[in-house]
Amino acid sequence: MLRLFFRARWLTLSFLFFSIAEVAVEYKVFGPSKPVTAEEKDAVLQCRVEPELDVTSLTVEWKLQDKLVHRYRSSDDDLVSQDPKFKGRTTLFRKEMVQGNIYLKVTNVTQEDAGNYTCIVSKLQGQVKKATVTLNVGGNIFICFVLPVFSVLYGNVQ
Repeated sequence: MLRLFFRARWLTLSFLFFSIAEVAVEYKVFGPSKPVTAEEKDAVLQCRVEPELDVTSLTVEWKLQDKLVHRYRSSDDDLVSQDPKFKGRTTLFRKEMVQGNIYLKVTNVTQEDAGNYTCIVSKLQGQVKKATVTLNVGGNIFICFVLPVFSVLYGNVQ
């Protein structure tokens, strides 16, 4: 009987310890430290949850200012409220989401797509966590002209 009592106490304490350990972990959302530059047709925007966490059961949104670029919730894309200019142009890398990586591919990128995107993860410990990803479209193009210089001398040349 005494053994059963101590075993029950040990299980209770073990459960309490692991519950406290889970609550103590604070998840954060990070984006790249440098802007993403899309020099071709497509761009991949990246953010991640740390420590690593499967985010497939959470709500994830990508926004450009107040425009909804892409929403994922209930383990599927939810594009009903997606801004019309992004319709058919966005894809989440779902296999990466299991590892906490939230990668969004935007196809046929134009100058209008440039700006600060927000990666939003809802229901993460009952909170909303965000990261910003800057997208620059097109590389810097420098055109340099070298013009020949002609000198005309008047007078006597020595």
